[in-house]
Amino acid sequence: MLTQLKFVERKNQRDYIHIQSLEGDFNVEHPYWGYSKADGPGRRLWQLGQDLNLSLLTDPRKERALAAVCCDTTTDLSCCHSSLVSDHYVLTIQVRTSPCTPRPHTARHTEWDAFRERRLHCDHSVIDSRLAHLCAARTGLNNLWHKRRHNRRLRRRIAHVNLGTALLGALRSVGLQANLASPPPPPRPASAKSVARQQLERVIPAHPGDTSSLMADLAAKYFQLLPPGPPFTPSCLLLRGPQPRAGRRHHGSGGLRGIT
Repeated sequence: MLTQLKFVERKNQRDYIHIQSLEGDFNVEHPYWGYSKADGPGRRLWQLGQDLNLSLLTDPRKERALAAVCCDTTTDLSCCHSSLVSDHYVLTIQVRTSPCTPRPHTARHTEWDAFRERRLHCDHSVIDSRLAHLCAARTGLNNLWHKRRHNRRLRRRIAHVNLGTALLGALRSVGLQANLASPPPPPRPASAKSVARQQLERVIPAHPGDTSSLMADLAAKYFQLLPPGPPFTPSCLLLRGPQPRAGRRHHGSGGLRGIT
């Protein structure tokens, strides 16, 4: 770069040359472009810029030259003629690029009035006790889970409570209640206690008589009772004494004992 600088100086001394711009990586120092002191090549470059009426385009602040860990000794300098950046000689740069389509962006606006109209208010003044209990149990288990995350038993309890909460909320829904009320479930076998109780509840209001007549009809149908009258007593009772053993003789006044 110094060789080219000497060539420019010689050409400037011989005849007039019109230099519009000067750029390069000069290892020279001068306070005009940010250094604290000036050396010989730096003074020569500065003098050449003054002779050619060049203006410095590089930022001469010290932070640019001294911002690194070590002092910057290879400052990039760019100088141009004073008339190059004037109103009559404006620098223009043309860059050909493909047309860019803007990214579509839809703004989201919430209609709070419509939202308030669509809100559903519950008719009950208090919450269901079972649902409140499940919500409280779930909150307590979640707070306990944050302290003991790796407890498998605790995770199972949380999953069980979540399932119960979901099922109870589903049962409270209007659609599920309508589905449950439309077709009746198939009846259970006749041997079940609940079916017998339901049949008895239907028989009692349908019986024309009172309770005593109903009990008499049920007893006559399902129990084999004796006809009314005096209790049965046997007419005679035969009592026998102890019989002699085989092969043993009894000595006495007679043979066999009489019947008493």
